[in-house]
Amino acid sequence: MKFLSKGDLVYVPSAVRLYKFILGKSGKIDHFSTWYAVQKPMNLLYLGPLNSSDYYGSEDKVWQKVLFQNQEWAVKEEDIYFIRSA
Repeated sequence: MKFLSKGDLVYVPSAVRLYKFILGKSGKIDHFSTWYAVQKPMNLLYLGPLNSSDYYGSEDKVWQKVLFQNQEWAVKEEDIYFIRSA
C-alpha cells in the first residue's frame, strides 16, 4: 500500500479473513495452514507487504502482513484500510 509504513495501524472490517501460510520446499509460501475470520472490526499493526516473490499463485492478489494476537498474519490488501491520524 502506498501510504503505509511498518508500525502504522490499519482498520480491518468484520468478516475479513486473516491467513497463516506454510513454506514449501523451495522456501516460497505454498499454501495456507489456517485462517481466522474477524468477528468484530478491529485495528491491527501493519508489518509490511508480503513480497510476491515469496508465494505461488495469483499475482492479482496483493498480500499484506499484520500483527494479530502477537503473531504475523497475512491479509488481502483490498481488505484493509489506512487509518489517518487527526
